[in-house]
Formats: sequence, C-alpha cells, structure tokens
Amino acid sequence: MEEEFKIFVDRLKHGEVEEIDESYEPSFLAIQEKELVFPEPVNVQGEAYIAEGDLVLRLDIDTKAVIPCRICNNPVNVDIVLEGHYHIVPLSEIKSGIYSVKDHIRETLLLETPQFAECDGMCPEREKLKHFFSNSKNEDINHPTYQPFQNLKLGETNQLDEKPLEEK
Repeated sequence: MEEEFKIFVDRLKHGEVEEIDESYEPSFLAIQEKELVFPEPVNVQGEAYIAEGDLVLRLDIDTKAVIPCRICNNPVNVDIVLEGHYHIVPLSEIKSGIYSVKDHIRETLLLETPQFAECDGMCPEREKLKHFFSNSKNEDINHPTYQPFQNLKLGETNQLDEKPLEEK
C-alpha cells in the first residue's frame, strides 16, 4: 500500500481530524485505454475523521481527462471536478487500522468521467454531419424516418398465442 494514500484510523479515535492535501500522479489509476487518458495529476483536498463508528472522508477531487469527441473522434480535454464528495466506511471494515483512499478515488473518478464529450461544447464537424442526425421536431415531411413500432398499441393480441400483450 502506497504511503501517500494511507489514513491511520487509530490517530483519529479521539476526535482528531486529518487534513488531506495531496497531488497524485495519474499512473495510480492504472488506466490503459487508448480512448481514456488522464494526463495531469489528481489533486485531492479534504479531511478524514471518525463519527459514530465510521470513518468519514470529505474530499474535493479535480483532474483532467482526455476522451474522444463523439462527433469527430479528436481528443477532448474534460475537467473532472468533485466538490464536497463524502465517503463513509464503517470502522468494522477496516481490520488493520489503516485505510487506503486509492481505490475509492480511482472508482469515483472513473464514475464521474463522462462517456461522451464534444469539442469546445459544439464540434465544428457537427454542421457537416447534421444531415445524419434526426430531429423529430423538424422532420422533413418528404423524408420521414421509419418507425417500426409506431402503430403498436397496448391491448393488441399477439399473433402467436392470441393473448393480449398486457397479460403476459
């Protein structure tokens, strides 16, 4: 277990608060994806304390991720900022008296990283590709889109067993 991720729970048992102000290299995230890169350090500020038999972490986490644009596939820098993030761990789960925040920070960052991003909020390639996107409000009457289930109604019978669909 890396020293910079450790929280010694025994030191917090008498109402003490441990201040956290660390900058971790992104290699601890162990991300080996070509479409997801964390190029900058992960900055973590906050505090750890014990309340009613639980270890409480209050963290502010920020870093940057690089993911492909959903329109043109060029790399996009995305700020990931979590403020006032709380995590509670029962002391009964911390057998050794030492808790590592490494896995929690990693999981939290991966959950907060968006699946999709777009260049500068509006990709310049969007205009060139807009005829491939459907917009139901402004659908061209001369070129309607095919909607195979538009006439399906609740209560119609299934052709195979003649029971109404809602009874299945």
